[in-house]
Amino acid sequence: MPKALKFQFASAALLASVGCYALLAHWSDPASFFAGLPLVALAMSRSEMYRPVPSRELLVFLIVVWALVIVVVTSHWLLPNSVAADVQRALHHPAFVLPFWILLLSGLYRIYRRQKAEVAA
Repeated sequence: MPKALKFQFASAALLASVGCYALLAHWSDPASFFAGLPLVALAMSRSEMYRPVPSRELLVFLIVVWALVIVVVTSHWLLPNSVAADVQRALHHPAFVLPFWILLLSGLYRIYRRQKAEVAA
């Protein structure tokens, strides 16, 4: 198995874990860690980068990202300050962050396992 595949998984898992820790620790900009996840693609080979993404995988990714963006944006602009503070507190609460972290890592692991099977074949 290529080392690049292991490096991709380890780097993505590390960035996701640090981003979730940043949410728990109330750091000012945890999005910077999640924004680093696409940089892991730099370790991909050219053929992997141009391979089409399965439509179901893309749909799930877009739904999760848009839902999170909508919650954050609406809590800042459309809700009263007291409600926005409650939403922000909920986004930093372990009851939200831990399932989000588990979801991220399980998704990364599924992608890693699929790519590992494709390389082995």
